[in-house]
Amino acid sequence: MDGVLRGVGVDIVEVARIERLLSRGRFAGRWFTVAEVTCCGLDGSPAVRFARLLATKEAAWKALGVAWQGGVPWAMLEVGFGDGVGPVLLRGQVAEAASSRGVGVIEAASGCDGHLAYAVAFAWTGDLQVTAE
Repeated sequence: MDGVLRGVGVDIVEVARIERLLSRGRFAGRWFTVAEVTCCGLDGSPAVRFARLLATKEAAWKALGVAWQGGVPWAMLEVGFGDGVGPVLLRGQVAEAASSRGVGVIEAASGCDGHLAYAVAFAWTGDLQVTAE
C-alpha cells in the first residue's frame, strides 16, 4: 500500500452475541448497509458473516481514531469485500472525519474460528474511498 500509515485497529466479536442480536430483528438494519445485509444472507451462516463485518467496522473505526459525539453511524462504513480482505468504504460524516485526519484508504482483513470473529484494519493516507450516498 502506498501512503503513510495513520492508524491500526483490531477487534473481536463473539458469534453467539450476534446470533442473539439478529434474533431481535432490528440489529442488521441499524448497523449494516443494504449491500452488507444482502451479502450476509447468501449462505447458511449469517451470524458468522455479520460478526466478521461488525469486527471489521469496529477495527476500522479504531484505526480512524476520530472523536465522535453520540452514536457511531455504522452504516457510513461499508465493508467492501466478501472474502475477508479488502477496503472499508466511507460515506457522509465519517468520510469527512477521515479526510480531516488525512486518511484516504482503510484496508482490512477478517476471519472467524467458529466462535469468535476477528478483524484488523489499517488507515492510510491516499485518495479517499467513498460509497454513493
